Amino acid sequence: MSLKPTGLFAETIPRSLLPKSTNRSIAEAMRRLQHQDATKKNYGMYGFGKWIHHPDQVKTFLSGRLYEVTPVTAEFAPSLECDMGCPRCTYQEQRLLTAEERGRRLMDVKLAAHILDEFKAANLRGVIFSGGGEPFTHPEIIPMMRRTKSLGMQIGVFSNGTHLTKEDAIILLTELEVVFLRISLYLDKPAHLPKVLELLKFIAKVKHETKSPTAVGLGLLVNPRTSDSLATIGDLFQEIMMDGTRQVGQLDSAAFRPEVCYPWYDGTQREQYPQALFDEFIRNFEYHIVPDSQFLPNFRPLAIEERFRDINHRQQKQFGLCTANPWRISVGYDGGVHLCTEHNGNPFFRIGDFSTQSFREIWHGQRRREVLWELNHGAFQKRCPPICVKTYDNKMFWDILALNQRQLEAFLTELVILQKGTHPAHNFP
Repeated sequence: MSLKPTGLFAETIPRSLLPKSTNRSIAEAMRRLQHQDATKKNYGMYGFGKWIHHPDQVKTFLSGRLYEVTPVTAEFAPSLECDMGCPRCTYQEQRLLTAEERGRRLMDVKLAAHILDEFKAANLRGVIFSGGGEPFTHPEIIPMMRRTKSLGMQIGVFSNGTHLTKEDAIILLTELEVVFLRISLYLDKPAHLPKVLELLKFIAKVKHETKSPTAVGLGLLVNPRTSDSLATIGDLFQEIMMDGTRQVGQLDSAAFRPEVCYPWYDGTQREQYPQALFDEFIRNFEYHIVPDSQFLPNFRPLAIEERFRDINHRQQKQFGLCTANPWRISVGYDGGVHLCTEHNGNPFFRIGDFSTQSFREIWHGQRRREVLWELNHGAFQKRCPPICVKTYDNKMFWDILALNQRQLEAFLTELVILQKGTHPAHNFP
């Protein structure tokens, strides 16, 4: 008898999409789950395997109430403003639809305070300040982060570095001690690159000298515009961290990921870049980037090979349901809440609005129920990208849903061992 969905949202899950119980041995079922966990651990600080350390959510999920899981993490976009102009930006269509508001697409300060209070009341553990746009285009971003910390929630930051000042960086690393700061480095933006590199050298120097616990990393996209530059990226890492043989700065990681071409809001899919591009990158990563980085102190280049392999293989063929979306809540600059960050700004996936609703009203509301029903009756196949931030949690949850009773009991025993034997690096599953 496999795990069956129950609870308020059970009717949103078609029985025809549920995985059939497997005939695998218990040992084989456990090996598959351990492999999924290892896949996620390979991504280090930005990994996806920390969900096991949130027992209330785990209990809710394993009881079959898949969509009654409450989020651990919020992705919080206080701004839609950005001057990078990336041709395949996730938020390109949202910017086009709000073009008349350009320069004013910033979250109201009182609304931000209300939302952060709602996060705390809902027992969220961490807030990731991200896009939308570049978060540091908001003039009150640091006070927002200070409020987040005062409420007892951890902070993560994604930024492209174009509006992040050196003064802000010192606050992030020494006062706020954010869990992670990841700077997206756009090698195909020569107008911005020198300024961002100067900032990175400063941040690396501050981290090295203060021994800040903040994990400082780079984010790099693999696409046709960056592929040539990535071949010699090790020289850039060396330039940021070293002066000859003397260490002058500290970066913890550089996370590489394939650029995903997201569907349009009407569901029209966009063609992904050729698989040969990503296969070539993986070869360069293994034979050039990793060896070129091995003598840099406490630094690790990161790339999940599965991401580069799966980008041209629809995830919906690997698992039939998206059951990982409840673990995060995604909030845009206008207070709008969307089913997940991959669809932030898309009206089809909008489930509520913090300017008029509480967290509870949004999370248990009729609109969320309707969007989940649509997701599982065709929208997942039509409107979702080939890979996303929760793909590998979805793979694991799909295998858990297929466990029979004996396998599930063995998994619960394994889960207790994992919970006791490991500790989450942070509260961003």
